[in-house]
Amino acid sequence: MASSLKPLVNQDELFDLQVQRLFPENLLYHRILLNVPSTEEISSAKQQNQHPSGLIEDPHVNNFIVSMSSWDGDERRQAEGKLKSELARSEKVNGSLSPSTLELLRRLAQYYVEAGAYAKAELSYKRLFVAIQENQGPWSLKTADILQRLAEVEVEQGNYAEATEFLLRAEAIQKAMLGDNALEALSTCASIAILYDKQKLWQEAEKRYCYVIEAREEFLSKRHEDTLIVMENLALNYRMRGTKTLHLAADQYQRVLQRRAENLERSVDDGEDEEKEAALAQIAANVQRLGDVYLEMGKPEERRKLLEEWSPRLNRGACSGQGRKQGEMENREKRGETLARERKARK
Repeated sequence: MASSLKPLVNQDELFDLQVQRLFPENLLYHRILLNVPSTEEISSAKQQNQHPSGLIEDPHVNNFIVSMSSWDGDERRQAEGKLKSELARSEKVNGSLSPSTLELLRRLAQYYVEAGAYAKAELSYKRLFVAIQENQGPWSLKTADILQRLAEVEVEQGNYAEATEFLLRAEAIQKAMLGDNALEALSTCASIAILYDKQKLWQEAEKRYCYVIEAREEFLSKRHEDTLIVMENLALNYRMRGTKTLHLAADQYQRVLQRRAENLERSVDDGEDEEKEAALAQIAANVQRLGDVYLEMGKPEERRKLLEEWSPRLNRGACSGQGRKQGEMENREKRGETLARERKARK
């Protein structure tokens, strides 16, 4: 089925990412293609993505990585030094672009992230990015993955503009390799919208949220949880923009609330108590948010009506779940008593 969705931006805008501003010190970075890739380039990159050359070829490195899972407290505290030492050895023996060296560099960057050393993680991921791009090519999905990791590190440091540009490039690769509406590309698009929100670029964020919602409604469903989450993000966008867009936030929360209620009604009764409890908690949170928006709009009466409508339904749902659990416990007790009597009779 052909999609009716229009591209979010034209190709020139999509690939005009001003990448030289990101890593001016890395000449290798300047080799990134800024134009739309040719058919031959896309075909070659897709073949590379299907058969990536990422196997660790050095047994010493492989054994080292396996041993990391059994490190005790003292060894974990020395992890940075151990990783750096093994990385230096691999670079000397295998080369700076070998899969073994790249995997060690990735693990060093990951270690820095887990340790909260984001500046060091950023440098390691940048180094890894340059190496993977040189090794795999600028349109490799591995290149996109490292760009996403870089974006996460920049977010942790509060560098939202830099994180946005990394994700824009990752999205460009995903769209070229997987298709405009691939789930991975849509997820990246939604992440870019969140970063625009953090920078108070409300309209840019809104445009992306709407695009992702429409795409996920078409390719997943209107009631899919991934669709609903982005709808909630759009509602929050409208809410943060001030009083002029509060009515849009209310409309969006109402849609989410209605769809979550439909999901709850469609759920199967048997064996899904935990899912129903989670759904009830989400609905309760939606009711709370919508009620807060009504107060911000100066409509306390609307909030009162909302609570009157939903409070009994939420209470019935919670009681129903508790009743089923109690019934299951009683049935288990009865089955246990029956089995005990049968065992006693056999004796």
